[in-house]
Amino acid sequence: MDFITSVWPPRGAPHQITLRPIWRAHRRPPEGLLVLNAIANTLKYTVIRAVQNYRPWLRRNILNIHGVLEGVSLETNRSKAAEFTPLRSIDGELISLIIEYIHESRDDVQLFELEWIFTIPAATFIRGGHGGPRIPTWAPKSYYRDTWEDQGVNCAAYALVRLMENTKQRPRRLSEAKHLFIHEARDMALEFGW
Repeated sequence: MDFITSVWPPRGAPHQITLRPIWRAHRRPPEGLLVLNAIANTLKYTVIRAVQNYRPWLRRNILNIHGVLEGVSLETNRSKAAEFTPLRSIDGELISLIIEYIHESRDDVQLFELEWIFTIPAATFIRGGHGGPRIPTWAPKSYYRDTWEDQGVNCAAYALVRLMENTKQRPRRLSEAKHLFIHEARDMALEFGW
């Protein structure tokens, strides 16, 4: 059994990794779980290689990436079944489960009529593989940098409170009102359901 694999986009952060199993007629037909495990392992290997070409992350970290695994019909080009899962969990049993979903939907698609796609959310690469967030370069003054510290509140709410404060005629100083800003940010986060 052979595979055709592709990574989209070809350059930059990988978003979709596609795998299509191919069975050559002159070879002995593949057997059950062995085939499903081969699909799973080849897909994982292709994702790991694609991510490492973009970022020098360790294999164990890449295996923790969550994405959507879907089986897509080659005939209709429609997704037949999908699972949101960490890359580490992709195995023959998960492939089998997705095929089961397909058959439950009364669609008679054979294994070699499916293309397998693992989609990586863009946020995976925004978060990065290191510790806490870095202070952005657009935050030139120290009082804007507090929006990125752990305040125990939603950082977007805290940033909005600080920015709204600075539009006032007489803004309160951070040193005097930091605890009030945190309190206001908590209220804002609760009000908007953040």
